Amino acid sequence: MAKKKKTSVVQRLIFLCFLISIGLSSLIGYKFYGKIYNPNIQVNNHQTVSFYIKTGSSLQDVENNLFKHNYIIDKDVFKWVAERKKYGIHILPGRYILKSGMSNNELVNLLRSGNQTPV
Repeated sequence: MAKKKKTSVVQRLIFLCFLISIGLSSLIGYKFYGKIYNPNIQVNNHQTVSFYIKTGSSLQDVENNLFKHNYIIDKDVFKWVAERKKYGIHILPGRYILKSGMSNNELVNLLRSGNQTPV
């Protein structure tokens, strides 16, 4: 009988470790989901605003310009998403319409697509 109790305790310990790892994985996943899909664009007093990217701009230039005009709330999160989506490789110049409440994912997809608004 002693072996059954010992096996039962070991099984419970393994199950507890499994539950803890599932919980931690869920928390980490939720954090990354938030970085990508939570709103990060704020446009004061307007629903939309025009954002210009000059020819020859780098990811750093775009990032600094967005932050300088207070369009993005968290510069580091935007940079993290942009790097993961490989936005810095080919930056398309032009005029882009930013909407208040856009997520980092939506913003990077817009800038990567080159879907500009005619001047």
